[in-house]
Amino acid sequence: SWYTGFPEAMVDITLDTEIRDWVFLPLVTIMFLIGILRNNITKLIQSRKAEGADVLEQRSLLFRARMLRVNGGVLAPAAFAEHAAFFVDEQHGAFSREHEDANPGGGMMDPTHMADAMKNNMAMIVPNLFLMGLVTYFFSGFIVAKIPFPLTSTFRSMLQRGIEISNLDVSYVSSLSWYFLVLFGMRGLYALILGEESSTDDTKLMQNQMQMMGGAAGTDINKTFASERDSIKLVEHHWELEDAPRRAFGLHVRDGAAASSDSAAASAGTISRAAMLAAAAQRKKKPRK
Repeated sequence: SWYTGFPEAMVDITLDTEIRDWVFLPLVTIMFLIGILRNNITKLIQSRKAEGADVLEQRSLLFRARMLRVNGGVLAPAAFAEHAAFFVDEQHGAFSREHEDANPGGGMMDPTHMADAMKNNMAMIVPNLFLMGLVTYFFSGFIVAKIPFPLTSTFRSMLQRGIEISNLDVSYVSSLSWYFLVLFGMRGLYALILGEESSTDDTKLMQNQMQMMGGAAGTDINKTFASERDSIKLVEHHWELEDAPRRAFGLHVRDGAAASSDSAAASAGTISRAAMLAAAAQRKKKPRK
């Protein structure tokens, strides 16, 4: 039972099992199957255009430069300087010489990208319109579930779409609201079954289209390389493995003679412990008289 706000209105609702069998489960099943069908159709209608060697080389250079900036601390100072010089050397650096844009017609100016964007829009809009009409026509007006914890009235418009009952407890979920909850809640299930590169995530598709629109005017690869070169020059390298042995023994890093004495003490302590273990092993091996 639940309290609706009126002293005399104490109502207890029992959901029919027929709603579970003919509304709740069919709605989830239909949406899941249409999502898989949409993923397969999207992959079939997309054009497969092989990227050239120049495009892959430029992407590889940018990726390696960013990995050097982020994870360069694992390299010794000499190794880091050698890797950085490969990119930023004024005469022979990979980012210092002029590069031709390997994809001058990229972005929305490419007819192939325009066709792919239109296909993705159709693959996103048509199934959603079909499901929306299907739910509205066959499954509207049902209460299909109840949230197992109390909610405030601000959630009424989100959980009870299609049902205009002002004194109904907010924790009950209508069939139309259940459709929206399942629509946005199946992303994790699709990613688990179809993989991270599935075509069922509408948000990812919209982000990809925005990126293509942002590249409509074309991207100057030389400016991108120059920006990455300046970023590498600004990196303050710190070798993370320099004091790794001392940190492994739980010692504080200090400078000068104190650090050297601590290192010697730690080495001596390690040697003495090893000698004690060896002596104990020898005593165990001696036969008893």
